[in-house]
Amino acid sequence: MLRTSLVPCLAMFISIMACSSDRGDPLAPGGGGSLSPGAGRANLAVDESNRYRATQFFFEDIRGHFNKTLAIITHSDTSEAIRVMGNHNGYALARALVGTDTTAVPAVLVEYVNYYSETGMLFYAGGLELFGEWRYIGGAKRMSKFIVRGTTDISGDYACQLTFENFHMALAPNGLVLNMQAMIDSVAKYGPTNSLPLAGTVIITSGSETIRFNPYFFDYGPG
Repeated sequence: MLRTSLVPCLAMFISIMACSSDRGDPLAPGGGGSLSPGAGRANLAVDESNRYRATQFFFEDIRGHFNKTLAIITHSDTSEAIRVMGNHNGYALARALVGTDTTAVPAVLVEYVNYYSETGMLFYAGGLELFGEWRYIGGAKRMSKFIVRGTTDISGDYACQLTFENFHMALAPNGLVLNMQAMIDSVAKYGPTNSLPLAGTVIITSGSETIRFNPYFFDYGPG
């Protein structure tokens, strides 16, 4: 459980992220945003036709950000925010608010600075709260729950603003992000499993279009 004494720190950190994130250079789908290193890529608009493909990339990136920042924080001897350099561009300021032992729920607050990118394909500006939970499954420690909150601007292969409202991301048994297209194909062939998390909302604003949805609804009814 989150320690109550850390709630004021959480509110302050979120406030700092909201003020410091660069919202003055939004990438219009298909071009623009010359300040971002991602401006030279496609910057495709996210719409109904590609929302699952786009969110798959976003989810895999963000899941990776959590692993990287948590690993560095865990081996740090300071409670201050840690600068985590992006493999391709920018950096993330990350702070852990709870313990990282097997009985705790690790929580990392991440502020993306100077268009953070691990891949050179997607660039992030903004801030997210990332919560993970592990269990021992078959004798191996694996992540069983991953919750995301916050807002980030994305440029590069896609261009949008991405908001998570207490969103529970689906994970495969190995702890990696679920392959949504494979799951969609399986549900179409064999029927719903009603096993995916259906908590929280993803909001994607790209150009003049806003999509508000839970991407796992296909496992419970018509999508």
